[in-house]
Amino acid sequence: MAIITSLSQKDALPYFRRMVAEVWSDVQPVPNFLRSLTTSKTTTARDVSIEVQRSFRKVASEVIRGGSPNLHRRDRSTEKMYTPPYFSDAAILNDLDVYQRVFGDGAGIVSRNDVQNLATKIMNDIVEIKRMQERAIEKQISDALVTGVVGTLDGGIDFKRKASSLVTNVGGDLWSDETADALGQMKTDAEFIKTQGNSGASRFNVIMGTNVLDALLNNTELKEQADFRYIQLHDLGMPQIQTNGASLHGRLTSGAYTFFIWTYPQFYDLGTKTGESKDTSPFIPEDKYIMLSEDVEIAAWKAGVPSVFGNQSPMLGGRPVFNDGWSVHESISQERQTHKAIVRVAPLVVPYSIDRIVTRKAV
Repeated sequence: MAIITSLSQKDALPYFRRMVAEVWSDVQPVPNFLRSLTTSKTTTARDVSIEVQRSFRKVASEVIRGGSPNLHRRDRSTEKMYTPPYFSDAAILNDLDVYQRVFGDGAGIVSRNDVQNLATKIMNDIVEIKRMQERAIEKQISDALVTGVVGTLDGGIDFKRKASSLVTNVGGDLWSDETADALGQMKTDAEFIKTQGNSGASRFNVIMGTNVLDALLNNTELKEQADFRYIQLHDLGMPQIQTNGASLHGRLTSGAYTFFIWTYPQFYDLGTKTGESKDTSPFIPEDKYIMLSEDVEIAAWKAGVPSVFGNQSPMLGGRPVFNDGWSVHESISQERQTHKAIVRVAPLVVPYSIDRIVTRKAV
């Protein structure tokens, strides 16, 4: 049987769409360790309801049979509606030389290889945009963990972290002093999460900046007393074992608590340059650590994005493609002679159990 190496431009369109789907299915995610700490949620609504609760450990009081019940008000709970940040980025498709050979005037014969190459090039552009937006979500999680404020165009959403959950070491408490009570500080932070965050966990993830980890490994008490065990990821029953970009360095115990020590040495571009080098920033500051209980509740919402349905879209047939909160659609402008693929998402990270997070500037 002869191998078909060419096809009409009319037949090329459905073949092109299949190729786009195949390339999309092979997309590898950007480092996603921080997202592994969250629960992914989607909604078709534009706004997201945010209700951060600070619960108690009250003991129920007995009442007389037939009497009135005890009344409980949720006066320490606040509910607000926020419109999540909106990301919309476009790739210009008709800048590609092979574009004209595939779509052209619709009357010619095109090479199957041209169709494959066009699908791959277009999807590479779309995928790179999606990766940029995924990094923006990682940055949102980083903001929530480090400061408790998620940045937006109108100034940011402040989740009101308690001052005692944002600690700055000074003097002899700095881990750059090898005799600092590093284990005691970690135990104090765990006790804050247990008491103020009403956490039922006794195991904690500690994500350390690289300088913090170096200081911990040089700590005198750790060397002499601590039980610092190196373990394998497959020993853990955690969603983090399915992620990429992070390193698990070991398990550490202090008092009644167990700490899993991680680093996440990943960076994002700031969009500026110093000399010939791009300026970058780490997702986890090198001088801080973030401690989270195993039962921390963080949601990574993706809200609805505007959708306009049309009939001029060779790739998608006139309808946006939705996938896990992302929307991909086309825009054709005869006036500007542009054919664009637009990738959109409206994410918002919400740390519901805000007091189960402690950030400490350790060095």
